[in-house]
Amino acid sequence: MSRQSKGNARPKRARASSATGAVSSARRAGSKPTPKAHSKPKRGVEKSTTVSRTGNTARAPSRVGAADAPRPRRARGTRVGEFGAKASATAETRASKRPRGLSARAVQAAKAQRSRFAAPVSETPSLLMPKASSSVTPGVVPDNHRFGFVAIVGRPNVGKSTLMNALMRQKLSIVSHKPQTTRHRVLGILNAAQYQLALVDTPGLHSDERRALNSLLNKTAQASLVDADLIVFMVEAERFTPDDEKVLEKIKDSKLDCVLVINKVDWVQPRERLFPLIEQWSQRHSFVEIIPLSALKKDQVARLPEVLAARVPLGPPMFPPDQVTDRTLAFRATEIVREKLTRYLNQEVPYGLTVQLEREQRLDDGRIELHLVIWVERPGQKKIVIGEGGQVLKLVGSKARLELNHLYGCRTHVHLWVKVRENWSDDAMKLNTLGYDPV
Repeated sequence: MSRQSKGNARPKRARASSATGAVSSARRAGSKPTPKAHSKPKRGVEKSTTVSRTGNTARAPSRVGAADAPRPRRARGTRVGEFGAKASATAETRASKRPRGLSARAVQAAKAQRSRFAAPVSETPSLLMPKASSSVTPGVVPDNHRFGFVAIVGRPNVGKSTLMNALMRQKLSIVSHKPQTTRHRVLGILNAAQYQLALVDTPGLHSDERRALNSLLNKTAQASLVDADLIVFMVEAERFTPDDEKVLEKIKDSKLDCVLVINKVDWVQPRERLFPLIEQWSQRHSFVEIIPLSALKKDQVARLPEVLAARVPLGPPMFPPDQVTDRTLAFRATEIVREKLTRYLNQEVPYGLTVQLEREQRLDDGRIELHLVIWVERPGQKKIVIGEGGQVLKLVGSKARLELNHLYGCRTHVHLWVKVRENWSDDAMKLNTLGYDPV
C-alpha cells in the first residue's frame, strides 16, 4: 500500500464515535476514562440497543449520523414482557409517542380502551343495593317506566345460566353440561325504553347438603327469593324431580308472582305433547304466565322480557343504561377458567376445585397479564388438573385465553398455578377467603 493511501485512511479513523475517541485519548494520557453516562455524545451520533428474547440487553456498535452513513434502526428498548425484564427509559419514551401508520383518532381510541384496565372496579357488596348513578336523570324517565329484580331459580342443570345469556345476548354466566356449575349470584341488567330488568342468575337449589359449599349455594339461591320482585321458575320439559318440588315449595312460601318457564321444548316431539304438560303444571301452582321455550336454541326467548316487564312494579331505573352487570372483569376471568376446567375434566374433579385471581397487571405493550390459582382439595386432584406433561393445563389456558381476549378487548397472557388447600369446600372460613358470597 502506498503512503498516499495510508494517509487517506487516517481521517476515516478520526470519524469514530465520541465515546471510543474519549476512551482512546484517556488511555494514551494514562488517566481513567470519563464515565459514559457523563460524556455528552457529539451531534449526529446515536446509540442502538438490541433486546434478546430473554430480556438481556446487548450494546450494538455505534453509528455515525453522517450523510453517507446508513440510517440506524429504531431502538426497541427493554420492556416488561413474559420474562419480567425491567422497562427502560427508551421504551417508556417511545411508548408515549404515536406509532407510525396510526392516525391521532386511532391512538386516542386505543388509549381510551386501555384506560379501562388501569384501576379495576370494585364489586358491589350487595346485588340489591346498587349505588345511585348520576347518569340516570329522573326527568328523562317516562311515567310508565318499570323496574324490578327478577330471580331465575330452579334445580341444578336446568338451563338458568343459558337463559340469562340468551336474554342478555352476551355471556355473563358460565355454562356446562355438569350440574352446579353456577356458584354465585350473577346480575344481568336488561335495558329498554320502557323498563329495566335486573335479572339474577342463581345456583341450583338441591337437597344434597353434605358439604359447606352445597349449603352455601342453597342459601344464596334462597336469599335471591327474599328481595326479588318477580320469580322465574325454570323446569325441564317432560321431567319432574324431587328437587323441582323443593323449589316450588320455596316459591309458594315467598308469596311472590311467578312465571313458569318450561325449557328444552325442542326435545319434545311432536309439539302436541306440550299441551298436557302445561296443563299438569298449571294445576301445581297458580303461575301468572307459563312460557315454553328453548334457551339453547333461543326459541321463544324474545317474548319473555315483555312478559316479565309487565309484572314488575313501576319505577325509575336503578342502574346506568350502559351497565350490563355488577361483576368485575376479574371475577368473570376466574369464572371463565373454571368453566374450561369443568368441561375438560372428569365428573369428580370439577366439584373439588375453584379458581382465584392472584394478580392482574397491564403491561407496557398493552396486554393484560393474569395470574390465577386453581385450588384443589387433594394432591391426587392436582396431578389430574395438570395432566401428563401439563397437557390439560395448557389446553385450559389456551381455551380460556381466547375468551379472555374478547372479554378484555385486548391480548391477554394467562399464568395458571395449581395448589392444594385441603377440604376448602367444607370449611366456611375458607369459602369466604376464596371469594364466595357470605349469606
